[in-house]
Amino acid sequence: MKNLKEYLRAEYIEFFLANTPQITFEVTDACNLKCTYYGGSSTTDNCNADKAGKLFSPYMGGCHLIVPELINHIRGRKILPPFTNLKGVYMKYYFLVLCFVTSWVYSTAQQYGVPFCMTAIDKYKTLDSAYMKVSYKLTYIKDTTKTNDKYTDLETLLIGKHTSKYFSQQFVDYNKYIIKPLLKLRTEGVPSAKKGTLGIEIFKDYNSNKLTVTDLVTKMNQSFLYKEDFPQITWIILNEKQTISSYPCQKATTIFRGRKYEAWFTTNIPINNGPWKFGGLPGLILQISDTQNNFVFECTGIESLGVKEPIKFYNLEYKKLKREEYNQLVKRFHKNTIPYYKAIGIKVFDMDAGNGKEKTFQQLPFNPIEKD
Repeated sequence: MKNLKEYLRAEYIEFFLANTPQITFEVTDACNLKCTYYGGSSTTDNCNADKAGKLFSPYMGGCHLIVPELINHIRGRKILPPFTNLKGVYMKYYFLVLCFVTSWVYSTAQQYGVPFCMTAIDKYKTLDSAYMKVSYKLTYIKDTTKTNDKYTDLETLLIGKHTSKYFSQQFVDYNKYIIKPLLKLRTEGVPSAKKGTLGIEIFKDYNSNKLTVTDLVTKMNQSFLYKEDFPQITWIILNEKQTISSYPCQKATTIFRGRKYEAWFTTNIPINNGPWKFGGLPGLILQISDTQNNFVFECTGIESLGVKEPIKFYNLEYKKLKREEYNQLVKRFHKNTIPYYKAIGIKVFDMDAGNGKEKTFQQLPFNPIEKD
């Protein structure tokens, strides 16, 4: 069996620790690096801390986590709050405590940014075979009060004869190249997906003119599914033109579900499709953004597939809703997460305040792509 450190090199560990929304702990056993840790008003270097055999909760995205009594007895070691320098950290032992496994949730602003990992990535049914693959980069804003804080997800549109699928390539690669090998190693913990990664997948069925939308392994502790008819998008096609990814493109505008959009499509690829739910133009949409640039989709590559790729629908347990029900549920969750978590038996503690008290209110930034 391959050693875990073949998969988690130092630079990977640094990246995943810095971006994970779960609660990550590190046991340093033979670290020869000079990292600074702090606990309360005192600081110590990693060598002295290592000699003391202490368990550390790392510094993550500005969140100073103080691990409560629940964790104090793990492996009989004491807790020291976060360390301040992640650069070059090497871990001999590495494990993750998942919030929903332990039924404890900690208050961090970035906690709900990415979906959980998928352990059933090889369990799916094939809906169609794709003959074309279009890559996009989505840049989006979660919090409209922090417009400089932008998130990125690398996404893919697979186009088949009967069905297309739009999904996060970033999420697929994370599960395929990080999670799957770690599960084979039966490791005690896994890193989370990169910041900005989304778990939403959109299937367009050309035969029935229906959309199926799935939201996978969400921080709401379940996966969701809803269906709707192909949206009727009324476009205004303009005379403006430009070249995108070597294709001549023409501009079109529309208002769709509360946002004004500007799109660029190419008739050189006469396919009625595009990123997310967009379509309805006489050519493939290569670029589209709302006029406030809260959501910007940009084509980064187009490939005709010599060997067709399967269009996969994952066999998960989905909570099935109507689109309006799903949108309202997500809105209520972001307005105050506590009632939702209490309903499913999860407690939320205020670790930012340092008192560890159970929270009664927790609001998250909410900037949905669909306002209507």
